[in-house]
Amino acid sequence: MQLSKEQVMAFLPHRDPFLFINTVSKITLAQDLDQKNGEDQFSVASVKELIGGSVTAHFHVDKSMDIFRGHFPGRPILPGVIQIEMMAQASCMLIARSVEDLNNPELEVALMGITSAKFRHPVGPSDDLTINSTCQKVRGPVMSYEAKIFRHDQVVSEATILASVKYKTGTITPHQKEV
Repeated sequence: MQLSKEQVMAFLPHRDPFLFINTVSKITLAQDLDQKNGEDQFSVASVKELIGGSVTAHFHVDKSMDIFRGHFPGRPILPGVIQIEMMAQASCMLIARSVEDLNNPELEVALMGITSAKFRHPVGPSDDLTINSTCQKVRGPVMSYEAKIFRHDQVVSEATILASVKYKTGTITPHQKEV
C-alpha cells in the first residue's frame, strides 16, 4: 500500500507546519488478513493482528522550516523531539491498513510515551529521510513500535514509541468481521 501526501493528510489530523510525513511507500502486515473485493482493503478482527506489521514513510527536511531559525543559527539541526514526532506519525500509518475510508477513519490515535530514544547523527536542511516503524506488541489499546529514521543507509535516530489507538465510539477493533 502506497499513500500520497494527500492520503496521509486524510488519515492524520496533523497539518503543516507539524506534518512530518510526505509519503508512505510501504505498509506490510505480518499476517494474511482477509482481502475485500480483491482490493487492497481488508477486515481486521483484532488490533493484535497488526503485530509485526511495518511502515516505510518519507520526509524531506525543507531548508525553509521555521525551526531552523532558532535551532541553531548558523548550524541548523532538526530537533530530536521533531524526529520523535516523525516516528510517531509514521507508526500511526500502520493503522491506515485497517481503515476502509482514509477520509473518515473514526479513529483517535495519541502518542502515549517514549520508552527509549537515541539520536545518532544530526539531521539538517535538505536531508531526505526514510522512517521505518514496526509494531512490536499490543496491550489493550496501547501499541508499541520500534522506529528508526534513516538518511540513505545510515540510522540517524531510533525510538520505542507507545501509541493509544481507539475508535471514537470507544472500541479498538477496526472493522470487525461479521459473524
